[in-house]
Amino acid sequence: MKKILIILILSLLFFSCEKYEAKKTVDLFLKNMTSGKILKEFPYAENQSKAFGEILKKNTYQITNVVLDEKTGYGHIDVKMKIVNLAHFKNEFLFLNIRTTMNTDQSMDDLVYTLKQFFDKKIKENDIYFIERDVKIIISKNKNNNKWEIRNSKEVFDIMIAGFFG
Repeated sequence: MKKILIILILSLLFFSCEKYEAKKTVDLFLKNMTSGKILKEFPYAENQSKAFGEILKKNTYQITNVVLDEKTGYGHIDVKMKIVNLAHFKNEFLFLNIRTTMNTDQSMDDLVYTLKQFFDKKIKENDIYFIERDVKIIISKNKNNNKWEIRNSKEVFDIMIAGFFG
């Protein structure tokens, strides 16, 4: 009986540690995204980082639930996000910058600079609108290094820029 109790306690302790590690992985990812450090998660997203870095700092999140399957090494973490509704500004940005956005000679740097200036002005004027989203972040355990990894990080990023390009 004593052995069964010890095994039960150890298994509960192990599962609690797994939940903590998975939650910590997601928390670090979301902290990077909401602090404007997009490049830590997406090294290829230099332009997005420059254009949206400051406005993404206004986003907040709360982890609400962690569900893990020990046998398969998969799970999900439910997150409630309050994000800036970038889609709200899409038409205004295009209208104000029609010449810039339609100019085929314009470089990507010019467009990124224009976007950054536009959003910096919105932040300064406190002219931002939020939407709330419930997001399910899919995670799995990497069998090589025994660490939790996010499987749908690109989709989460797309949610955070809330339809600006869609």
